[in-house]
Amino acid sequence: MAEQENRWLTEEHARDWLARQSESGERPPEQFDLLARLLPFEESAEIAFADLGAGHGTLAEVLLDRFPRSRALCLDVNPAMMEAGRARLARFGDRARFAEMDLGGAWPAEASGPFDAVVSSRAIHHLGDGGKRALFAGILARLRPGGWLLNFDYVRAPSDTLRDVYVRAQGDGHGPPTDHHQGHHSHTSPLDGQLRELEAAGFEDVDTFWKHLATALYGGRRP
Repeated sequence: MAEQENRWLTEEHARDWLARQSESGERPPEQFDLLARLLPFEESAEIAFADLGAGHGTLAEVLLDRFPRSRALCLDVNPAMMEAGRARLARFGDRARFAEMDLGGAWPAEASGPFDAVVSSRAIHHLGDGGKRALFAGILARLRPGGWLLNFDYVRAPSDTLRDVYVRAQGDGHGPPTDHHQGHHSHTSPLDGQLRELEAAGFEDVDTFWKHLATALYGGRRP
């Protein structure tokens, strides 16, 4: 990862971030519920899913609650985040497991799959275009036929004019930090390009399921 993202390798940064979330009374984004409803499984299904850049388990928690017989493999690079995630998901027992993975590196043995779904929230944008391309291919290889990738993440405005529009529209202080994730230090990519990369990797039914300014929920299905 680039220098700006290396801060996520430090325990200090992770603990500062976790403290801010606790102080602000963090609640899962409503898009997590939409993501769960998009997965085409019965609530009683015994599904296995991987959560990439799982952090402290907020997205995995929503899915484990919605699908009571599901199992989650939570993948993250920061030990402090994984420690917090294990505490959050302890009530699920062995249905929730954690393994270390840098999204720009090799997949751990635990993540060989196959998975019914791979999900992610606000993590993949840390990768450059080549890193995203490699990750999408790795995800496809680990999905069962008919399995889904769903990613809730920051995206880059497709033009400087729209970037300014996004920043101005988000100027009320609510929602994600649009200006930060449109800056030149960020690896955010325009949404259309990422959809094309998913199709090039072999995904079908690729679509944007929700979008607001510089944040989107998108994904596709393995044939």
